[in-house]
Amino acid sequence: MDRVRIFYLICSLPILASCSASKQTEETKQNEQDNIYVFNNPVVPDSTFQQSNTNSKQLDALKHTYYVQVGAFSTKERAEKFIQENKNRINMEMKVTFNSAVQLFVVRLSPFFSREEAESFRNKIRNIDSFKDAFIVTEGDK
Repeated sequence: MDRVRIFYLICSLPILASCSASKQTEETKQNEQDNIYVFNNPVVPDSTFQQSNTNSKQLDALKHTYYVQVGAFSTKERAEKFIQENKNRINMEMKVTFNSAVQLFVVRLSPFFSREEAESFRNKIRNIDSFKDAFIVTEGDK
């Protein structure tokens, strides 16, 4: 007889435990519903706002970075040699990066944040023989 009671007791424990968990779940759902916030006064943007050209240029600068590329080489060693030979000719840092699209090591100058700045600097250095083929590379949507 004791075995039967123990068996019923063991079988009824999971049922009692699940009832307790269901009650806790209902209480949790009620608490979550109490924490819902409704905003009755949404902020509507002013339709009279006009974006100026200056703001447009600033937004463009945030989206794009411009580089002056001065060389492309098949090996990193040749790219680094180019930098060593030409680093005293301009007052700008040159960096080697691997361009997987063309499978070459490219040498670029430090980034410019406007196309005008990049073009101006490129035009200045084109007078130097080593940089006569320099061009602008744009990387966008940062």
